[in-house]
Amino acid sequence: MPRRVAAVRPVRPTIRYSRHVAEALRAETVGGIVMLLATVAALVWANTPWSSAYTRLRSYEISPGWLGLGHMDLQHWASGGLLAVFFFIAGLELREELTHGELRDPRDAALPVIAAAAGVVMPAVLFVAVSAGEPGRSADGRCRRPPTSRSRWRCSR
Repeated sequence: MPRRVAAVRPVRPTIRYSRHVAEALRAETVGGIVMLLATVAALVWANTPWSSAYTRLRSYEISPGWLGLGHMDLQHWASGGLLAVFFFIAGLELREELTHGELRDPRDAALPVIAAAAGVVMPAVLFVAVSAGEPGRSADGRCRRPPTSRSRWRCSR
């Protein structure tokens, strides 16, 4: 006797699918792909005729008074708050790997440590190499406002 369709499928298919989605999002590669797609979507959105909506969303102000942070928009929340949380979690994961994970042995940890140090040093070396000898360029790479109050910010490169 053939099975009925209701007996084959679970009563609530959303539970099964949500479990599969949650398992997929736990994988490291899927999280990276989601971040990459979000970055591409933001770049495309910011460079299309709908860029004014992107600018409005970016400058939307969320500043709870009870936090005492002053006026903060989404751009400042993302660049300040979310990056602080990201680096805190990344530091916790790095500590876990160095103490209990695959990087316990100094020989195994040597290559990632050298790569991390190069990731910090090489952009600075590249900046100095590109900007060396250009007139009016500062070697520190910071933006400064000229002495007149109405002039624009100038970034040294």
